[in-house]
Amino acid sequence: WQWRWAGYSHGGATPSPFRASCDLLSLAVSLTGELYCGKEYGGIEVWSTVTNTHLQGQTLEGHTGWVYALVVGPDGTVFSGSGDNTIRIWSGEDRSHLETLRGHPMSVRALAVGTDGTLYSGSEDKTIRVWTFGWGGSRLVRTLQGHTDTVWSLAVGKDATLYSGSGDTTIRVWSAVDGS
Repeated sequence: WQWRWAGYSHGGATPSPFRASCDLLSLAVSLTGELYCGKEYGGIEVWSTVTNTHLQGQTLEGHTGWVYALVVGPDGTVFSGSGDNTIRIWSGEDRSHLETLRGHPMSVRALAVGTDGTLYSGSEDKTIRVWTFGWGGSRLVRTLQGHTDTVWSLAVGKDATLYSGSGDTTIRVWSAVDGS
């Protein structure tokens, strides 16, 4: 196998046809084989990793800023974070737009989803927001503060531990249950 993107490659001997039309800023893959690619103009391309093709008519549009962060939830729901300071939620089934979350006053740079479906967002505003997502709509549960620079990355461990990486050169460890 081999992934080839804009002249870069990694892996075995067979080239892949994945080729984006502009700079790619974020990637996420679903358990069913869809590859979501966040782009500089605010769109999200959807590719099949099974057929190695772009799914025509499957570009998700709505962000007005660059798409810096993507994550797919355990149920296939797609979450995207952008330079327009919003998080958009997309159906993994028909890729329709479900909801837009507003809470960060600056660009959303990182996203992670817990096994229980809790969404975590990191931002240039130096905070992490914790969101619940469900049929009744999403809501902001809490804001985690402690970083002194942009939150660039987030990861959730199996033991309900949230890890955040920041431009302040620290990795913070939080309880995903209560934010401590």
